[in-house]
Formats: sequence, C-alpha cells, structure tokens
Amino acid sequence: VRTLLAVTVPRDYSFSQAAWSPDGKWFVVQDSAARLLLVTTGAHPRTRLLVDGATSPAVTAASFTTH
Repeated sequence: VRTLLAVTVPRDYSFSQAAWSPDGKWFVVQDSAARLLLVTTGAHPRTRLLVDGATSPAVTAASFTTH
C-alpha cells in the first residue's frame, strides 16, 4: 500500500468520483470543496488543481487521453 495523497482537512471534507488514466500514471478526483484534482502516481506523487468550482459529476464527464 502506498499513499498518493494525504491532506489535513476539516472533518466534513471528502473525496468522490475518482477516475484513473488509461496508463495508470495519474488519477483525477473531485473533492467536497468542488475542486477537481489531478494526482500523479510516480516515485514522487504530485497533486495539481485542475478546476476550482467543479460541478458534479465533473469526473465522470471528463474524457481521458494520453500522448
């Protein structure tokens, strides 16, 4: 088991609607603060804010492509 994302947040914070990239190198997750986050899964995982104010269900509506 490996931790890819660790946060210190209020008690009511949560993640929902996660989706993996086809190659497994990153995933996208929506949080309860209406943000869409991209998390890489390499040796040094990084989190990047993609959208602030995402509408639900943002992740299931996304299409994933790799180059």
